[in-house]
Amino acid sequence: MDVTITPVLIKAKKKDDGSLPVFLRMTKSRTSVFESLGFSVQPSSWNTKKRRVRESAPHAQELNRIIEEKLLFWKTSFLAIPNPDGLSVAKMKLFVLTKPIEHGLEDQMKEYEEQLKRDRRVHEIGKARTLFENLRTYSRQHSRLQKAMDIDTRICSDFQMFLKDLGLNNNTIRRRMRTFSAFMDYLRIKGHVKSNPLHEVKKVAEAATIRTRLSLNQINAIKSLSLAEGTATWHARNYFLFSFYNGGIRFGDLCRLRWRDLNGDRLIYRMSKTGEEVSFKQEKAPMGILNLYRPSPADPEEYIFPLLKGKVINDPFHERQLISSLNVITNNNLKRIAKLAGISGPISFHVSRHSFADYARTQGIDLHTLSKLLRHSKLSTTERYLAKFDQRKADEAMTKLFGEE
Repeated sequence: MDVTITPVLIKAKKKDDGSLPVFLRMTKSRTSVFESLGFSVQPSSWNTKKRRVRESAPHAQELNRIIEEKLLFWKTSFLAIPNPDGLSVAKMKLFVLTKPIEHGLEDQMKEYEEQLKRDRRVHEIGKARTLFENLRTYSRQHSRLQKAMDIDTRICSDFQMFLKDLGLNNNTIRRRMRTFSAFMDYLRIKGHVKSNPLHEVKKVAEAATIRTRLSLNQINAIKSLSLAEGTATWHARNYFLFSFYNGGIRFGDLCRLRWRDLNGDRLIYRMSKTGEEVSFKQEKAPMGILNLYRPSPADPEEYIFPLLKGKVINDPFHERQLISSLNVITNNNLKRIAKLAGISGPISFHVSRHSFADYARTQGIDLHTLSKLLRHSKLSTTERYLAKFDQRKADEAMTKLFGEE
């Protein structure tokens, strides 16, 4: 192949933030055409010698992966063109873009992921990628699944057992198979398969889950810890308590809070999970935490908490990846905090939500109000959520009936 393909920055398309878009330059006989890679980087983040994003730059691994995949795609596609000698590079590119697509399963997985990106279904992209890695491993081991039409009820049942052999618990398998079913529904709508065979597969049994929650005494023990200001554990304690005092605000939403979301003593923000706007009055305890971070004056566009401050975020998926990494770091610090507070067993950020729900229930908050505080769209969701906490009430009832006098 006499086409040279090189990743380059296009200085003529400089953006307002100073970043430059990354393109592939395809050259043949001193004539070039370009292909956008869909992202931009700061010039200081670009290694001109290696033609890649510097490893120290934000999201470097993901962006370089995009470059490698696109390079592989175009090199492979050009090599597959019959009799390319008489074609200009522009006509070669046009041939690749207009040739009929042979829809193998790998093509369809990429197509589905691109659709999720267009629909901005950020939370579903990660689930789909995990499923697709499982499908690829399954296919390599069983020499099957070359195209979607290969997938039948027997394959789906076998794949479910494959997930079990990987050591996944039943609830994780159920979630993975729901993602699989959503993928198959997409292929059915696109006409790639006639029906969704997963509708006929018997699901593995749902496993009982225990929602870890802390008592108010344990919450106060965490609050009373003497932690050096500005340390990672000090910040993690503040994040956890702020969530508890605000109805169990989710970690991703806490990361995204800006000073514009605080109106006097009221926090008003839009949940990333549902897009619903929620509002919480800030009592003395959460306001005290806010004041630890409040600059003077406060820039309305600045993040309240320093989790995402100074981070370069290219798109919603990269933001989600970053928040996921920050959540892991915060949870590790919460484990240290639990040990310092004498709390047996590790805790995670989501325990703040469980703890709030349990505390509110024990204080006699009615189901309708609690459902609103937890931002559930249906009362039945709150009922199922609280059902996980009912073991304590059952134990108290048995003690009352049969306990020693």
